[in-house]
Order: sequence, then C-alpha cells, then structure tokens
Amino acid sequence: SSKKTGDAFLFVSTNLFSGYRPNGVPPMNDRELCSLEKELVENVFSQVNNIVDYKPYPAIRQLDADPVISTAIDQANMNVIGTHEDLRYLLETYRLFITSRATSTVSWLVASEKPLVFIDHYCHARLSEPAAQAFSDAFFMFDQSENDFAFRLRDFLNRPFPEIEQEWKAKSSARGEVIELFFS
Repeated sequence: SSKKTGDAFLFVSTNLFSGYRPNGVPPMNDRELCSLEKELVENVFSQVNNIVDYKPYPAIRQLDADPVISTAIDQANMNVIGTHEDLRYLLETYRLFITSRATSTVSWLVASEKPLVFIDHYCHARLSEPAAQAFSDAFFMFDQSENDFAFRLRDFLNRPFPEIEQEWKAKSSARGEVIELFFS
C-alpha cells in the first residue's frame, strides 16, 4: 500500500551497481555501494518527518533483488516508485528532489526549478572543488564524506518546508549563474 502524499520528497538514486561486467573501473565494489545507499535510507530518509519516495536507477545489472529497494520498502515513510519510469514524467508530482553524484540526472532536477538537495557522493562522480562551491551557493549541497553528513542532511530535511522554500528562493541568483556555467 502506498504511503504517498502530495507533499512527498523524491530521492532519485544514481546508484548503479557494476554487476558482473562493469563499464570501466568502479570506484568501489557493489557491496560498498549497496551499504552506502542502505545507510542513506536507514539513517537519513527513514527518520524524515515526511514521505520520501525512492526512485531506483533504471538499470538491472544483477539477477538478485536489489537490497536497497527492500530496505526502502521496509521504512514506514518510504515508497519505491518509478522503477522503470522515465524521471521526466515524475517531476510534477514532487516538491523537493534529492540526488547524488554528478550525472545527467541532476540536469533534469535542475530544470524542474524545484528545490534540489545534492549529495556529493563519498567517492563516485564527485564534484570538483570549484563546482562544489558553486553547487553549495545554488542548491542544497551535502558532502557524504563529512563525519556529520547524515545528521546534517536529516536535520535539513526535517525543517519546515516553507523555510526550505524561502532559502531556495534566496539562492536563485547564484543558481542562474551556476546553470549558465555548468549546464547546457
């Protein structure tokens, strides 16, 4: 049964397991990637006072079920949605987006003009230092490698939404510059 409300946040996962034959050298093995994403679900999203829908990356590289999806389903405030649905068809439904890694997914979320929480992944597809500073000015950015990362992100996501919206609007001029500089 769905736990969805009109006020849900959407976490758009960019977690792509390498599977048996990775494209290139993965930054960490699948077990570590899974563990990091499960920690995000269990230690952050499960403790948010709002519905957090989880959209898995739309690629299957393992025959086994994704343990992160099972973990998300088990949370009282989470749904798994859009497993094989294109992200662009989901953008209207949500009022805040969360994603990680510098991938093309970010551009879809930026184009929505809705508040974006960007997690600079622990080691995979991290932003350069200048890009990280720019993203911090334009979006809500959290560095997964920092010791207090989970606490800070959870605390932020539990803030009243009107406060988040107000801070988002205050970042609009910086956001215009960052979009011009980093997005085409």
